[in-house]
Amino acid sequence: MTDLADLADLVLSECQESPEPSVPTSGLWSYRRPIVLHITGSSAPSELSPSPFPRYDFGLAATKKGDVYFCGGLIHDHPGLLYHYSAKDNTATVLQCSGDDPGPRYEHAMTMVGNNVIALHGGYPCNSREAVDPSLFLFNLVSRKWLKVPVAGSAPGSRQGHSMVVIGTTIFMFGGWPLHGSERLDELWAFDLRTIHTQPRWELVTPSSTGKPPPRDDFVFVPHQNQLMLFGGYGEEYLADTWAFDTNTKRWSELQCVGDVPSPRDRAAGAVLDDVMYIIGGCDQNAGYNDVFALKISEHRWFRVEGIGKVENHLIHAVACIGTKIFIFGGEPSHLEDKQDMVAVLDTKYINNSELHTPERLLDLDTDPDIGTLSEVNRENSRRLASLEGDTGKLEKRLAELERSKGEVLRENSKLKERCAELEERLAELEEDGRQAKRQELIAAILKSTSKANSLANLQGMDAQTMADFLTEVLENQALLQSDAERRHILYLLRKVVKSAQVLPIRTGLYNVQCDLVDPINSLGGYGLIYQGVFEGQVAQIGELALPAHVSHPNVIPLYGSYLSAERIPRICIVSPWMENGDLVDYLANLPDTPLIPLMSDVAAGLQFLHDMGIVHADLKARNVLVSRTQRAMLTDFGILTVLNTSMGSSNSASFSGTTYWMAPELLVAEEVPPPTPQSDMWGFGCTCFEAMTGQTPFLEFYKYPGQLIGAFVRGYATPLRPKRNCPPTITNGGPLVTLAERCWNYEPSERPTAAEAFRFLTELNVEDNRPSMDEELAMFEAVKNKRPEVKIDYRYLLSVVRKARAIDNHKRECHEYLRYDMYLNNV
Repeated sequence: MTDLADLADLVLSECQESPEPSVPTSGLWSYRRPIVLHITGSSAPSELSPSPFPRYDFGLAATKKGDVYFCGGLIHDHPGLLYHYSAKDNTATVLQCSGDDPGPRYEHAMTMVGNNVIALHGGYPCNSREAVDPSLFLFNLVSRKWLKVPVAGSAPGSRQGHSMVVIGTTIFMFGGWPLHGSERLDELWAFDLRTIHTQPRWELVTPSSTGKPPPRDDFVFVPHQNQLMLFGGYGEEYLADTWAFDTNTKRWSELQCVGDVPSPRDRAAGAVLDDVMYIIGGCDQNAGYNDVFALKISEHRWFRVEGIGKVENHLIHAVACIGTKIFIFGGEPSHLEDKQDMVAVLDTKYINNSELHTPERLLDLDTDPDIGTLSEVNRENSRRLASLEGDTGKLEKRLAELERSKGEVLRENSKLKERCAELEERLAELEEDGRQAKRQELIAAILKSTSKANSLANLQGMDAQTMADFLTEVLENQALLQSDAERRHILYLLRKVVKSAQVLPIRTGLYNVQCDLVDPINSLGGYGLIYQGVFEGQVAQIGELALPAHVSHPNVIPLYGSYLSAERIPRICIVSPWMENGDLVDYLANLPDTPLIPLMSDVAAGLQFLHDMGIVHADLKARNVLVSRTQRAMLTDFGILTVLNTSMGSSNSASFSGTTYWMAPELLVAEEVPPPTPQSDMWGFGCTCFEAMTGQTPFLEFYKYPGQLIGAFVRGYATPLRPKRNCPPTITNGGPLVTLAERCWNYEPSERPTAAEAFRFLTELNVEDNRPSMDEELAMFEAVKNKRPEVKIDYRYLLSVVRKARAIDNHKRECHEYLRYDMYLNNV
C-alpha cells in the first residue's frame, strides 16, 4: 500500500493549485499542429514520439495549468501509449510509464485528480482477443507509475461510454454500457480518495430525489462547483435533457431550460467555464454536428454560439478548458478533412454575447500574459483618436476623394472577382489533373505487382487503411481502369487487404446505424445472418460481412456501407436497403400470377453484370433474389470471393458453400472440388427458373438426401426437368423459360448459355412489362450512399508504400531464384 498512500498524499496536498498562463491565440477559432518531442524518460533519448493524432474514442484528462494527458482510442497505431500535451508550448510527447499498465483500450473514462494524478476506468480492449481489467487505475505523474487500486466490496465493473469527474477528493462515475450486458446504465458511483489510506472502496450513490436521469451512454458529464452537470447521450433514443446532481444533498434535478436548446445528440464533448457549460459537436442518426451551444447554468438558459464560420463536424472527440480557451482534440477523422492531426482552439473572448460572460469577467478568467497590456493599448488609441478629431478638415477632404473614386474601385473590384473566379476554377482543374495523374501512377504500380506472394496484400495498420481507401476510390471511378481484367485485379487485392488487416474502407464506413443484432430475420444467407435495422431514416437490411462488393447495378442489391457492431467482439456488418417484398420465393407465393419473364430477365441482367466484373455469385437460388418496391429482382448474398483470371490467383474451393440442390454437377462429382465458375452459375440460373415456374425446390421431391442427388449426377442424366431416367417431365407447357432452363442444365459447362445470352434471349421475347419506373427508387439508393464521408488520400505516401512492397517482392523473388540455382548446381 506504500505507493497508494504516497499517491493519496500527493492528491490531497495539491488538489487546489492555481492555474498558469497558456499560449495566446487570436480569433474565435484557431488550429495548432502539435510539435512532437522525444519520448520522455526513454532509454533512447533520441527516440521521437509517434504523432498523437488522428484518433477518436479515447480518454483525456487536463489540469487548469494547461497540461493535457490522453491515451487509447481507435485508428491510432499506438493506443497503449500515454501522451502529454502542453497548451502553453503546443508540444506533444509520450511519457515512459511503469507499474500496473492498464493496456490499450477505447471508450474508457479518464479524469484529472488535482495536477499530478490521472484516474482511468473501463472501456473496450483495442485487441478483441484480450480482456479489459475493470479496476480503477491511478497514474502518479511524479513517479510516472500506474497503480491498480484494490477495492473492497462492490465496484462499477466493466463498462464503456461512461464518464468520470472529480469534485474535491471524490471521483464520480455515471452511466455507460456494461461489456457483458444488454442495457445501458443509470448508476452513479463515488470513490473517496481518502479511503486509500485505510480501505479503498466504491460507493453506489442512492439519490435522495425520486427522479433521476434515464440510462444512457456517450453523454456530456462535467463538474460545476458542488454539482455534476449532465447533458444528452443515447438511451432508448437520442437525448437532449439537462440534469444537475447536488453532491451535498445527493439530489438529482432535471433543469427546465429555455432558449436555443441543442437538438438530441450523443458523442458530443463539454466543458465548464465560470458559470457556462459549453457543448461542442456530437451526432444523431442523420449526421454529425459542427455547432457550439452554451448553457448559462444559473439561469437555465441555452444559447447557440453564433459567428463560428465554417468549422469541421466534431464527434467522438475530447475537450479541455484552459483559461478562456476550449481545446478540442481528435475526433472521427472522416469529418476533419485536412485537420485530422491538429488541435482546434475555441477562444470564448471572441464570442459576441455579454449574456454569457461580461468583458470584465473574461479579463479575470483569461490567463494570457498579453492581457495586461490592453490598458496601455487603449490609452494610445485614445490619444490617436483625439489627434484625428483635431484634423477634421483633412478627414473630410479625404472622404470626398474616396467617394469620387468609389465607382471606379467597385468596377475594378468586379473585374478582379471575375478574374479570381477564373483562376480558382483553373486551379481546381489543375489540382484534379494532378490527383488524376497520381492515381494513374499508383494504379500502374499496383498492377505491376503480379506475384501471388504480393506484399501489398499483407499491409497492416495505416498502410492497409490507406490502401483500402484508395482501392475503393478506384473501383467507384469508372474512368480509372481500362479493362475488366484490371478491375478484377483491384477487387482481388482489396479483398486480401481488408481480410488480412481487418480494416474497412472509410468511404464505406457508416455511423448511427440502429440495429438489434440479437434476433435475425432469417439465417438462410450463405455469408451471414440478416437483420432489420434503420439507417438515415430508411429501413435497412443488416448482414454480417464476408466482404463488401463494390458494384452498382439496378439488379444487384445496393451497398450503403459497413460498420462495426457495438459488441464485446465486434462484427463487421454491411447495410443495404430493406426489400419489403421479400425474396422471389415468398413474392411469387403471394402473387402467383406475376409475369415471370421480366423477373428472370432482371436476374440474368444482374448475373451478366457480376460476370463482366469477374464475380461469380456461387449460390444462385430464388431465396437469394430479393424483390424491390418497384417489383424488380435484385441479386443478393454474393461475395467477391471468386475474382477470375487475375495474375494474383483466385480463391480455392474451401471459400465456397453453395446449396447442393442448386449446384452444378461438376462441383459435386469431382474428387477435388473446383471453385464455382460463371458456367456453374448458369446451372443455378436454370434451377432458379424452375423454382419460379413451380414454386418447388429442384430435385428435392425425388432425392431426399444430397448424396442420392450426387449419385444421379455421377450416372449423368438427372436434371430438374427429368430427375429420373425416362420419367415424364416435371413441367409441361412451360414455354420459352423451360427451353432456356434446359440449355442451362447441359452437363458440358461450355455448352451452357452465358448470362448475356440468357438476357438477350429473354429480352427478344418482347414480353409486356408494366412495372413502375425504378428512377425514384434508384435515386433514393444513391442519395443515401452519397451521404458517406469523403476521404482524403495521401497519394505520395501510398506510392512510397507500393514501391517499398515491390522492392520486398523483388528481393524475395531474387532469393528464390538464387536458391533454385544453388540447388541446381548441387544436383549437377
